[in-house]
Amino acid sequence: MNKRYFIVHGRTSCPFCVKAIGLLETKNISYVFSPVSGHLLTETKNRWSHKTVPIVVERDLHNAKHQVLIGGFTELAFYLEDIDNNDEEQV
Repeated sequence: MNKRYFIVHGRTSCPFCVKAIGLLETKNISYVFSPVSGHLLTETKNRWSHKTVPIVVERDLHNAKHQVLIGGFTELAFYLEDIDNNDEEQV
């Protein structure tokens, strides 16, 4: 069982948010979509020092303190590609 999952803070009307969710689903990676707007969007952007959505955060089921900002869709795609490449190298 994989202990890693992602939180995608974003809007359903955001094309890059939809792409981030699609990428996670394609790779069968667990995620939670957190819809944000208005004041909550501003707070989330400030908390993570990230100006655009989606705001993708990696979490760990077994370690509640583990929260890592991945970034937006592009950063998520590169991050997952690096993980895939590392997994292939270990085989």
